[in-house]
Amino acid sequence: FEYPKGRITVNLSPAYIHKRGSHFDLGIALGILSALQIITEDMESRILVGELSFDGSILPVTRLMPMLAAIVDDPSVEEILLAEENCREAFLMTRQTEKKLIPVKNLREAVSHIRGEKKKPYEIGELDQYLFGQGNHYEIYKKLGSHRVKNGKQEGVYFAVWAPHAESVSVVG
Repeated sequence: FEYPKGRITVNLSPAYIHKRGSHFDLGIALGILSALQIITEDMESRILVGELSFDGSILPVTRLMPMLAAIVDDPSVEEILLAEENCREAFLMTRQTEKKLIPVKNLREAVSHIRGEKKKPYEIGELDQYLFGQGNHYEIYKKLGSHRVKNGKQEGVYFAVWAPHAESVSVVG
């Protein structure tokens, strides 16, 4: 794709919500392509999550669970385009919904899917389904619980819990 000449302004409103991270890259890139009429299809029913590398590859993002928790019950969202590496994690949040997870390797693949060359939605294997159901999946510890993180010079704790049917969750300590 050819990058447009001139300045581009991207509005990430509302301003009072703090935005940080590379997970907006895919949405911004596809928004620019839409503004240039390279993509003319409606994107209202899609969530776009992914870091865009310089060669156009879609890289996985961190802190995906809280993002998906915010939209998992939204009936207007039909598809979630994201990096292949994020699909297992996203499956945890969307497995009991009608939302389709669309794994994309690069920007061209995302554009092709949106234009109508439909890509097969992510499907988790039978073994993974069994292990998720039993709560014994071997990678679940990487996504849930608390993990020390460092962002620049600032250190903290990343905490995620999966409770799809809970009315509230309390953390003490």
